Amino acid sequence: MHSVLAYPSPARRKAVIGFNVSGSVQSAKVKIYSLSGEEVYEAIPSPLYPGFYNEVEWKLENSRNNKVASGLYIIKVEVTTADGTFFATNKMGVVKE
Repeated sequence: MHSVLAYPSPARRKAVIGFNVSGSVQSAKVKIYSLSGEEVYEAIPSPLYPGFYNEVEWKLENSRNNKVASGLYIIKVEVTTADGTFFATNKMGVVKE
């Protein structure tokens, strides 16, 4: 996995998180954290396309379907292969309307 893209940033209504994965990827998770380190959202891409670019839409909600606050968030994409678990991160801003 090379990089994690998040757009638009800052996001107002929704965001798209994109990432490339190798053909040997068995599973992936997208996790979003507040700056305090609290996990606010987790998504499991389905279907996952090993060897290709994948995307996950985030509606700027936490796991309880409540809108998140304005601020900076950390995106972490974890992928599992036969060799272990690897991750890549990026950040994005959220601005409430």
